[in-house]
Amino acid sequence: MSHVTWGVDTNNQLWFHDDGEENKIPPDEKPDFWIHNPYSEGEMIDLDVGRDGVVWGCDENGVAVMREGITADEKNGLNWV
Repeated sequence: MSHVTWGVDTNNQLWFHDDGEENKIPPDEKPDFWIHNPYSEGEMIDLDVGRDGVVWGCDENGVAVMREGITADEKNGLNWV
């Protein structure tokens, strides 16, 4: 079973990690599997991730956004709306 992790770093940058993809590659060939997810509308300060794959964020202006296009094949989603 694959698990995904979302995070916000100390510079308010968004990151995504899919351990299922990482496990498909031999240990000596693994690149860094954290994928940067830019948020062009400002700085993201908080994320909420549900068990059903829904990802919500809140930026520094209090605007709530949702990650669109998350599917079993596209776990990272497509964009923020």
